[in-house]
Amino acid sequence: FLEYRNGRWGKAPLERPKMILGSFGGAHIPLVKGAGPRVPLSKAPAGSSVRVSEGIEDGLTLAMADPRRRVVAAATLGNMGGIWLPDAIEAVELICQRDGEVRALRAAEARGRGDTVEAAKHGEAAQQIEAALERAIGKLQTAGKRVACLWPHAGFKDFNDQLLGKRMDQTHDAAWGECARRH
Repeated sequence: FLEYRNGRWGKAPLERPKMILGSFGGAHIPLVKGAGPRVPLSKAPAGSSVRVSEGIEDGLTLAMADPRRRVVAAATLGNMGGIWLPDAIEAVELICQRDGEVRALRAAEARGRGDTVEAAKHGEAAQQIEAALERAIGKLQTAGKRVACLWPHAGFKDFNDQLLGKRMDQTHDAAWGECARRH
């Protein structure tokens, strides 16, 4: 999903990226086993931790930044709290994206243009994204895991964009600052 080309990391030229086929609830995509015993997640030693990303790109981006950490991808936000984790995994760091904030900003822009239909669509999507993250956190905590959220710096939608220096539209800087203070 990522490719090193001309001295820079970027998206690999895949014909059909981000396509999930079949049932995957509870499953994960192992990306990096991290330092320590290089064993499957199911055989992780007691007291272990894991970073869980929604998608492969952000997971690989953080794995490149810190290859000592175990990283898995859940494939979707809805599956982040549903992946099977053995009892030995005590701590989970969710690799979060600012998709809900992006939708909230789009809703505000649409309201500013007087487009109430577009504003409602983006506003509802923002609420659904935030609720899905809260559900994921709740499921993991109910399973007895300590949960932390890792967020990209303000002004970046996700860690891959942060790595590439791809900032959101500069007109959003003030709104990004407000969103960042919430997280």
